Amino acid sequence: MYASLRSLSTESMPNRTRSNATLFLLFLVMLGALYYATKLHFFHDLKAFFPDNDPDLDFYEEHRMRFESDDNFVYIGLSNEPSVFDSTFLASVRAFTDSCSQVKNIESASSLCTIKDVVMSPMGPVQFPVLHYDDPLTYRTDSIRIFSDERLLNRYISRDGTCLAIVLKNVGDLPEGNNKKINADVEKLMSGFGFSEMPIAGRIHTTAVMIDGIVQEMKFYTIVSAAFVFFVLILLLQRFWGVVLSFTAVVIGLILFMGFIGFTGQPLTLLSSLFPILSLVVGMSDVIHITSKYLDELHKGKSREEAIKITIREIGLATLMTSLTTAIGFMSLYSSNISVIRQFGMLAAAGVFIAYISVIVFSSAMLVRFGPDQIANIKNHHNFWDKWMEWVYQFTSRNKKLMMAVFALLLLVCGIGMSKVSTNTYILSDIPRNTKLYTDFLFFEDMLSGIRPFELAIEAGQDRRLNEFEVLQEIEKVEQYIKQEDGMGTVVSPTTLYKSIRKAHFANKPGSYALPTTEKELAKYERQIHRSKREEVNLFISADKQYGRLSSNVRDMGSDTLGMMNARIMNWIQENTDPSLAEFRLTGTGLIVDKNHGYLRQNLIFGLTAALLVVSLFMAFLFRSMKMALISMIPNIIPLLCSAALMGYFGITLMASSSIIFTISFGIAVDDTIHFLSKFRLQLAKGMSVDDAIHTTLLETGKALCITTLVLFFGFLVLAFSSFQATYYVGLLISFTLLVALLSDLFILPVLLSWFYKDSTITKPE
Repeated sequence: MYASLRSLSTESMPNRTRSNATLFLLFLVMLGALYYATKLHFFHDLKAFFPDNDPDLDFYEEHRMRFESDDNFVYIGLSNEPSVFDSTFLASVRAFTDSCSQVKNIESASSLCTIKDVVMSPMGPVQFPVLHYDDPLTYRTDSIRIFSDERLLNRYISRDGTCLAIVLKNVGDLPEGNNKKINADVEKLMSGFGFSEMPIAGRIHTTAVMIDGIVQEMKFYTIVSAAFVFFVLILLLQRFWGVVLSFTAVVIGLILFMGFIGFTGQPLTLLSSLFPILSLVVGMSDVIHITSKYLDELHKGKSREEAIKITIREIGLATLMTSLTTAIGFMSLYSSNISVIRQFGMLAAAGVFIAYISVIVFSSAMLVRFGPDQIANIKNHHNFWDKWMEWVYQFTSRNKKLMMAVFALLLLVCGIGMSKVSTNTYILSDIPRNTKLYTDFLFFEDMLSGIRPFELAIEAGQDRRLNEFEVLQEIEKVEQYIKQEDGMGTVVSPTTLYKSIRKAHFANKPGSYALPTTEKELAKYERQIHRSKREEVNLFISADKQYGRLSSNVRDMGSDTLGMMNARIMNWIQENTDPSLAEFRLTGTGLIVDKNHGYLRQNLIFGLTAALLVVSLFMAFLFRSMKMALISMIPNIIPLLCSAALMGYFGITLMASSSIIFTISFGIAVDDTIHFLSKFRLQLAKGMSVDDAIHTTLLETGKALCITTLVLFFGFLVLAFSSFQATYYVGLLISFTLLVALLSDLFILPVLLSWFYKDSTITKPE
């Protein structure tokens, strides 16, 4: 690829016909990219962050096929002060619940106004409302019964009696479009009722809101990043045509990148909001290096054609190498067992090369058409940076021991900070702050028992069935223990069926909600369950009576806290239950998500190690020196350590979305090192001493490194305006890491080179 681009610079540039043909071909490719960019579509689902090929995930899928998913619910909260027991309010609740039940793909809608209880009479079972919403005279007795019913409290009504919940059960495994339609239909119904507060939560609602947020943020980042790039070009070049040509080059790269994604048919996810910034700032970095070198050669008196040849020969190759190392950083994400992160890594790697090709091709074809004064204000281009780089050279030359002492102290500080990094993640971590979605989630956390699912799979022992007396007693023991856990909501299990029927037989008297006390009593209730053939039975126990489920909701206390709770529960089960009667296993979406965070540390270490190894070997091959490869890694490991330490000191949690910070940072940060070492190697090959080579490299390459890092710094810092917490930290930490990487290249790398090479020379490049 580089050979063809170099040929373009050496043969085509003096020939306007070839240049025009190149631009025309690029124009045709852009038209195709614009067409495929219209095919882009967005996707967000919590399940997309589930790990692949995981035994717990496989088990959950089997469990879900036997029963149902534990997150196919939409929760709507309705508040009324001082109490929900108000006839006008309850009439509206009933009307709204009935309206929701008519929404397409909603299987059921339930609230206190629709739920019925059962009493066994001589004539058979008799149903009656748990709340006579249309008869205020019964509110007192109804409320006493409701607040004493553990099946209703904290699920359908808050303990203080000021809010109710409507629970909608939607059809599972629907296409994304159907889920969005459900959400839109429910929200349309909500707008027609005059409730003062109507929080809503649940997977399909969260998904719809998150997709809208992703779309809006991608538009925002694209506009802001483009404006930022344009502004920086004005400051740097101060010439109309220089700004227009450079800006056009990076925009072409963005268009081609978006078209490529549309062509592959890959959906855009939450992480995809990084793509516009990534394409623009990486393309901008390439433009700055090429333009800076081109202007340097013009400043030396070279002709336009000769300046382009030298630029492509020296900077074109270095930029290709930096694109490759950046792509390696992104491709290391393919080691993740999370499909969304793998997809992001591969698309980002492709975007880096697309930006490189578009910048090289367009710049090479256009720069020779304009005079140097049309491209940039050459005088201003040199003065400031020459003075700054001269100061850096003098400072590092005189303070080598001080630089190494600072380096050693920095390692110590980083080690302490890294030990404080937490993986205690919350569902709220991925929900934008200062949004209704965020406050709605907090409403269910504070007023009810949260919406995070807790699921325990039950399997009968060998030659046993779950409806046997001893097995049910074993399940009841586990259920009673789980209820004692802080933050646990209403618990339902196979025992719920039998306890509910027993309560009906005892006319709903207090204390009657309990398991049958004898096998004879159980057999009587079992016959009633068998005759009823109610669908609710199959939600708790399979038809063959071999499998069951214990379900609840739990507050979002953080993955580490919940992990300790799960371990505590399983240890108690192991020590206090008989596996010959029943076996229990944690499962559900909550467990899979939490387990995912455990994979993060493994994937992060493996991916970074692989990237470091590959880049080190690549540097050794590029510079024909293992010594140079080892030296090059030091200033690129420092910023990663600093970023991890910053996370530890400021309590920034390591999440699936924020784990990409390190690979992105490494892939981009190593670019500056390659540019520095490439120039250093060229100067040594010309016969310069090590100190003179360092001096010249700082003067000629240092300013480009500073400018590109500043562009990258502020480019990624734009992400700090994100309402998504994970995106906010990605922008903040990448910007910080790149700034530290620049300081390492300017102050640490020269000292390392002077110590390790002294006045030796490096093999002359071919």
